[in-house]
Amino acid sequence: MSTINTVKYFFHKGNVPCTEAQRQRLIALAYQTARSQELYPKEVFIRSNVHEMSTIKGKRLKDPRGAHITLSYKTEDFQGRNTHVSCHGYTTNFKTLEFSESIKMKEKRDTSKKRGGKIIWPAETQLWEAPGICTLRNDVLSSARLVYYNYGLSTFVVLESPASSADRSDFQGA
Repeated sequence: MSTINTVKYFFHKGNVPCTEAQRQRLIALAYQTARSQELYPKEVFIRSNVHEMSTIKGKRLKDPRGAHITLSYKTEDFQGRNTHVSCHGYTTNFKTLEFSESIKMKEKRDTSKKRGGKIIWPAETQLWEAPGICTLRNDVLSSARLVYYNYGLSTFVVLESPASSADRSDFQGA
């Protein structure tokens, strides 16, 4: 049996990637990051572009794991509790954003604030939503999953294999 999982992807309104290609790469990396945690997200907030810094023991330092994006996601359960989980999605390449690994933090309330006082998951009025993205999840063929990315007149299809959380997915125009 197959099910369609609609996922909303958000960026800060002031931090929307300049090119469609970069948006696609960030969204693919964000999805792979959430899936590596064995979750089916309903909402993903991509909070940063690729960077190498992290807060470690209260100090801003170069992350020993390397370049990553910071994102927060909500599953259906989290939506009902007004909570989210944040992750770092690490990449082996700044340009291609190939997924390498992820780490996640503990669940937090949406109204939690960062050290600078800004709310981690701001109101939707402060966010830009990427257009129509959904995934097709096939429960019978659990060894593979098709992921559809719709941008304007283009649809990109990714066949994702859970055999390895670090598998590389290839985009194909549909």
